[in-house]
Amino acid sequence: MINVLIADNHPIVTLGIKEVLKDVPDIEVVADVVSTTALFKALEKISPDVVILEMDIPEINGIATLRKFNQEHP
Repeated sequence: MINVLIADNHPIVTLGIKEVLKDVPDIEVVADVVSTTALFKALEKISPDVVILEMDIPEINGIATLRKFNQEHP
């Protein structure tokens, strides 16, 4: 099973991604978050295989978020 976390603050985008992935075998959306604070809180509890990250996510931009993500969750 491939666990996916969606980090996007646009509800319609999140719903669309979930809709596309819901019938895909071996893929499960395990969480969705709307900010980088929520992203890093979620990553304390779960370890997804894939993170779909909005590049313009609120609080910290996408590139800085990726750098922090790589440092804290290699």
